[in-house]
Amino acid sequence: MGSLGWPKSCRVEQLLKESQRDDVVSPRQSSPSAERSGQTPSTAKETEISAKRKECQALEAEVKRKNQTCQTLEDELQAIFQENPQLSLHFLNGSHKSSEYEKVKSEYAQLKDTLGAVTQERDFALWERNQLRGKLENLEQVLKCRAERSSDQEQ
Repeated sequence: MGSLGWPKSCRVEQLLKESQRDDVVSPRQSSPSAERSGQTPSTAKETEISAKRKECQALEAEVKRKNQTCQTLEDELQAIFQENPQLSLHFLNGSHKSSEYEKVKSEYAQLKDTLGAVTQERDFALWERNQLRGKLENLEQVLKCRAERSSDQEQ
């Protein structure tokens, strides 16, 4: 751990590497594993939405933690300025706390961007799921009408 209690290997970097390694299925394609397991495209889409929601929640939690860290560092910096108003910002920029602050601030910005992208993907997946449900309901109505017609013709 660093001198401020932060792990040296950043969780954000790990998440980004994992997400880059994973094969992301296009929202318009069905998953080959879903086809092999017999899942319907709707079930596969719901599974994908659930995974995206969990990923989004994890990113939101990470952003919250990073935001708290930023706030703590800002509070510490403010306390230093109040204790010794003659300190120059140039001196603080060279200090370890300032470099850690910039690192956390950068990671926060990256997490915020990733969260935005994941949220958009989730919203699109939800929209697409609703579209598929509508199509499914329409198909069920067509099948019901055809079944009624065929039973009427047999009588």
